[in-house]
Amino acid sequence: MPTATFFAPVLAGLCLIPVSTELGARTALLAYLVVSILSAFFVFPVDPEAAFFFILLMGYYPIIYPYFAKLGNVFVRYLLKMLLFNVAVVAGYLLLLFVFVSPALLAEFATQAAWMWVLLLLGNVLFVVYDLLIDKVKIIYLYKFRKQFFR
Repeated sequence: MPTATFFAPVLAGLCLIPVSTELGARTALLAYLVVSILSAFFVFPVDPEAAFFFILLMGYYPIIYPYFAKLGNVFVRYLLKMLLFNVAVVAGYLLLLFVFVSPALLAEFATQAAWMWVLLLLGNVLFVVYDLLIDKVKIIYLYKFRKQFFR
Protein backbone atom coordinates (compact mmCIF):
# COMPACT_ATOMS: atom_id res chain seq x y z
CA MET A 1 0.00 0.00 0.00
CA PRO A 2 2.02 2.96 -1.25
CA THR A 3 1.69 6.14 0.77
CA ALA A 4 1.32 8.35 -2.31
CA THR A 5 -1.93 6.58 -3.17
CA PHE A 6 -3.57 8.35 -0.25
CA PHE A 7 -1.26 11.32 0.31
CA ALA A 8 -1.43 12.76 -3.24
CA PRO A 9 -5.26 13.09 -3.29
CA VAL A 10 -5.15 14.73 0.14
CA LEU A 11 -2.60 17.30 -1.08
CA ALA A 12 -4.55 17.90 -4.28
CA GLY A 13 -7.71 18.50 -2.26
CA LEU A 14 -5.92 20.93 0.05
CA CYS A 15 -4.77 22.87 -3.02
CA LEU A 16 -8.40 23.73 -3.69
CA ILE A 17 -8.66 25.68 -0.42
CA PRO A 18 -7.22 28.91 -1.92
CA VAL A 19 -9.51 28.55 -4.94
CA SER A 20 -12.52 28.17 -2.68
CA THR A 21 -11.42 31.01 -0.42
CA GLU A 22 -10.71 33.51 -3.17
CA LEU A 23 -13.21 32.58 -5.87
CA GLY A 24 -16.01 30.82 -4.01
CA ALA A 25 -17.40 27.32 -3.81
CA ARG A 26 -18.84 27.28 -7.34
CA THR A 27 -15.51 28.03 -8.99
CA ALA A 28 -13.74 25.60 -6.67
CA LEU A 29 -16.24 22.88 -7.60
CA LEU A 30 -15.57 23.62 -11.27
CA ALA A 31 -11.81 23.30 -10.62
CA TYR A 32 -12.48 20.05 -8.76
CA LEU A 33 -14.50 18.76 -11.71
CA VAL A 34 -11.71 19.59 -14.17
CA VAL A 35 -9.03 17.99 -11.99
CA SER A 36 -11.27 14.94 -11.51
CA ILE A 37 -11.65 14.51 -15.26
CA LEU A 38 -7.91 14.88 -15.75
CA SER A 39 -7.19 12.40 -12.97
CA ALA A 40 -9.64 9.94 -14.54
CA PHE A 41 -7.63 10.10 -17.77
CA PHE A 42 -4.07 10.37 -16.45
CA VAL A 43 -4.00 9.00 -12.89
CA PHE A 44 -6.60 6.22 -13.08
CA PRO A 45 -4.58 4.03 -15.48
CA VAL A 46 -1.54 4.25 -13.19
CA ASP A 47 -3.14 4.35 -9.72
CA PRO A 48 -6.91 3.82 -9.73
CA GLU A 49 -7.15 4.01 -5.93
CA ALA A 50 -5.63 7.49 -5.88
CA ALA A 51 -7.94 8.71 -8.63
CA PHE A 52 -11.03 7.36 -6.87
CA PHE A 53 -9.87 8.68 -3.52
CA PHE A 54 -9.63 12.18 -5.00
CA ILE A 55 -12.81 12.01 -7.07
CA LEU A 56 -15.05 10.43 -4.42
CA LEU A 57 -13.90 12.38 -1.37
CA MET A 58 -10.68 14.33 -1.01
CA GLY A 59 -11.22 16.61 -3.98
CA TYR A 60 -14.50 18.16 -2.98
CA TYR A 61 -14.32 17.77 0.80
CA PRO A 62 -12.34 21.00 1.47
CA ILE A 63 -14.94 22.86 -0.63
CA ILE A 64 -17.95 21.54 1.29
CA TYR A 65 -16.15 21.70 4.65
CA PRO A 66 -17.48 25.19 5.53
CA TYR A 67 -21.05 23.94 5.09
CA PHE A 68 -20.47 21.28 7.73
CA ALA A 69 -19.26 24.00 10.09
CA LYS A 70 -22.70 25.61 9.88
CA LEU A 71 -24.26 22.58 11.54
CA GLY A 72 -24.79 23.54 15.16
CA ASN A 73 -24.47 20.19 16.89
CA VAL A 74 -20.85 18.95 16.90
CA PHE A 75 -21.93 15.32 17.30
CA VAL A 76 -24.22 15.51 14.25
CA ARG A 77 -21.51 17.32 12.29
CA TYR A 78 -18.90 14.61 12.90
CA LEU A 79 -21.43 11.84 12.44
CA LEU A 80 -22.27 13.20 8.96
CA LYS A 81 -18.59 13.69 8.11
CA MET A 82 -17.73 10.14 9.11
CA LEU A 83 -20.73 8.80 7.23
CA LEU A 84 -19.59 10.68 4.13
CA PHE A 85 -16.07 9.30 4.48
CA ASN A 86 -17.17 5.69 4.98
CA VAL A 87 -19.72 5.76 2.15
CA ALA A 88 -17.14 7.28 -0.22
CA VAL A 89 -14.42 4.78 0.70
CA VAL A 90 -16.67 1.74 0.51
CA ALA A 91 -18.24 2.96 -2.77
CA GLY A 92 -14.80 3.58 -4.23
CA TYR A 93 -13.52 0.12 -3.39
CA LEU A 94 -16.73 -1.54 -4.58
CA LEU A 95 -16.39 0.29 -7.89
CA LEU A 96 -12.74 -0.72 -8.17
CA LEU A 97 -13.44 -4.34 -7.30
CA PHE A 98 -16.61 -4.98 -9.29
CA VAL A 99 -16.94 -2.34 -12.04
CA PHE A 100 -13.38 -1.30 -12.93
CA VAL A 101 -11.92 -4.67 -12.01
CA SER A 102 -8.38 -4.13 -10.78
CA PRO A 103 -6.39 -7.40 -10.67
CA ALA A 104 -3.82 -5.92 -8.30
CA LEU A 105 -6.51 -4.75 -5.91
CA LEU A 106 -8.32 -8.09 -6.11
CA ALA A 107 -5.09 -9.85 -5.18
CA GLU A 108 -4.49 -7.42 -2.31
CA PHE A 109 -7.99 -7.94 -0.97
CA ALA A 110 -7.68 -11.73 -1.29
CA THR A 111 -4.50 -11.86 0.78
CA GLN A 112 -5.33 -9.12 3.30
CA ALA A 113 -9.13 -9.27 3.63
CA ALA A 114 -8.99 -9.60 7.42
CA TRP A 115 -7.01 -6.37 7.71
CA MET A 116 -9.36 -4.26 5.59
CA TRP A 117 -11.62 -3.42 8.54
CA VAL A 118 -8.59 -2.33 10.55
CA LEU A 119 -7.47 -0.16 7.65
CA LEU A 120 -10.94 1.37 7.37
CA LEU A 121 -10.84 2.21 11.07
CA LEU A 122 -7.37 3.73 10.65
CA GLY A 123 -8.72 5.65 7.65
CA ASN A 124 -11.45 7.10 9.87
CA VAL A 125 -8.86 8.31 12.37
CA LEU A 126 -6.75 9.85 9.60
CA PHE A 127 -9.84 11.50 8.11
CA VAL A 128 -10.46 13.26 11.44
CA VAL A 129 -6.84 14.47 11.33
CA TYR A 130 -7.42 15.65 7.74
CA ASP A 131 -10.58 17.41 8.86
CA LEU A 132 -8.62 19.29 11.53
CA LEU A 133 -5.85 20.02 9.02
CA ILE A 134 -8.19 21.88 6.68
CA ASP A 135 -8.66 24.74 9.15
CA LYS A 136 -4.92 24.96 9.75
CA VAL A 137 -4.11 25.04 6.04
CA LYS A 138 -6.68 27.78 5.49
CA ILE A 139 -5.19 29.87 8.31
CA ILE A 140 -1.67 29.39 6.94
CA TYR A 141 -2.89 30.38 3.48
CA LEU A 142 -4.72 33.49 4.73
CA TYR A 143 -1.94 34.82 6.96
CA LYS A 144 1.22 33.62 5.26
CA PHE A 145 0.79 32.91 1.55
CA ARG A 146 -2.10 35.15 0.50
CA LYS A 147 0.08 38.25 0.75
CA GLN A 148 2.54 36.73 -1.71
CA PHE A 149 -0.16 36.08 -4.32
CA PHE A 150 -2.02 39.39 -3.96
CA ARG A 151 0.44 42.26 -3.55
